[in-house]
Amino acid sequence: MVIPDARRAVGFASRARGLIGRPPLAETQGFWFDRCAAVHCLGMRYPIDVVHLGRDDRVLLVAEGVRPWRWSTVRGGRAVLELAAGVARQSGISPGQVLKFVRQEPPGFNIETTENTP
Repeated sequence: MVIPDARRAVGFASRARGLIGRPPLAETQGFWFDRCAAVHCLGMRYPIDVVHLGRDDRVLLVAEGVRPWRWSTVRGGRAVLELAAGVARQSGISPGQVLKFVRQEPPGFNIETTENTP
């Protein structure tokens, strides 16, 4: 288990707003965007880690400490997981791993990882 309190961006408004205007994420929180190859931090006041996922939710790129007013994108990206700055490294998330968004009993979801594979 990597992130025990993850939320999924659902619907246009949730996806468009993302973390803008929200307090910084705690180390146990994350925000997952399906069908997403790029994110922006326009209007944000704190840095975040951005984990770009490709086909089969395999980690393509971990952009650490993306600062406010910056972008992060990757070719072939299919989803993004936003985390508090430093959490991706602390959690051992790295390219090649597969992350799964697993529904748990209320209140939220878990993000689980598998070992790196070629």
